[in-house]
Amino acid sequence: MKELSTDEMMDMGRRHGPRIHPYLERALSSTSSDEVRAFSSGDLMIVSWLESALIVTATGTSYDSREAEDFIKNLRWSTLMITPSVRISPPPHSIVERRLLLTADRDSFSFIAGNGDLRELHGTEDFRKLIRLYQRTETMAKSFPADEEDELVRYFSDRRPPFRAVGVFRGNALLSAAYISSGTEKSSMIAGVATERSVRRHGYGSCAVSGLCRMAFENGTERLSLWPEKDTMRFYNRMGFREDGWYTMVRRN
Repeated sequence: MKELSTDEMMDMGRRHGPRIHPYLERALSSTSSDEVRAFSSGDLMIVSWLESALIVTATGTSYDSREAEDFIKNLRWSTLMITPSVRISPPPHSIVERRLLLTADRDSFSFIAGNGDLRELHGTEDFRKLIRLYQRTETMAKSFPADEEDELVRYFSDRRPPFRAVGVFRGNALLSAAYISSGTEKSSMIAGVATERSVRRHGYGSCAVSGLCRMAFENGTERLSLWPEKDTMRFYNRMGFREDGWYTMVRRN
């Protein structure tokens, strides 16, 4: 497996087509471009970006799948995004699901006011409320265990660049939230979208996500991406998010 120079990375990205090449351009034009690395073996290309994006793609079949699996295993990434053209599932990882990536930019985005009191989250009290909301959310509870709450608060408080999250409140109660999970100054991922079960479908989620998007775009972000749940497509389409390709999500066992 060969590590690519910047020129080699961009040249191979062009051959991989419209999905990978713009991704590399955005990453390399950001202030965190030194953290973008790419590797290749024949038609296979592996691109890592910060600590949370590992995309594996191929233009053909001329690569050694065993070599690729061993290489990824040694990287110790917990989550991989693999395009449908790739024929590997590296142990100890297993396929979780096929996911559609959605993307919005400044031109496509439409702000939706929604309901509730929208605020940016800061400090220990806000972060504890955020973590406890996630603990009550069935799809997220395992990632925010109660016995790690103090550690998670410290992680959010000390993260550099600063952790960016918004919440929708009614009084002092946090009803819905979303945050920027990773990325660069120009392109980032939205994650942690959650709403209290008892108040879902009342516009609080729209308020949180739309408010977070507007904050990011006003601060210079040019592109936002997210992985939607199956029943939320219309929710994100209304804000200007559009399909940006299918990936197979693979996670370490």
